[in-house]
Amino acid sequence: MGEDSFFLNAITKIREKDSVVAKALLQDAYQQAAGVFDYMEQVSLPSDKKRPLASVALHAAEDLSLSSHYSMMLERYARAKVGDYFKLSINEFLDLPLIRIEEMLKICQTLLTEDADRLTKLTKQT
Repeated sequence: MGEDSFFLNAITKIREKDSVVAKALLQDAYQQAAGVFDYMEQVSLPSDKKRPLASVALHAAEDLSLSSHYSMMLERYARAKVGDYFKLSINEFLDLPLIRIEEMLKICQTLLTEDADRLTKLTKQT
């Protein structure tokens, strides 16, 4: 029996009798499917290798910090050199309304392109 059918079968049988257990099984099924925790492997491990608190741990599969809005804006701020052009700290920049941020990023991109063009012309002259 595959892991998907195991969880589906278990949830179907239990949900009518005990919704708390069904919810816990649904959580386990999500963690298994998302690669957060491998319950099927856990059964075969010796007791000293088992992780009974794994369901409350933050796993790499659930870590959204690398793709968060803050991370994205931080990278855009750095790449556009907003601090250099507008003399704003990252916190000051992030406190601005989104429409202002987008305007500033466009201006910075234009300035970066102009700076690159000037540098290219200078290197060709020498």
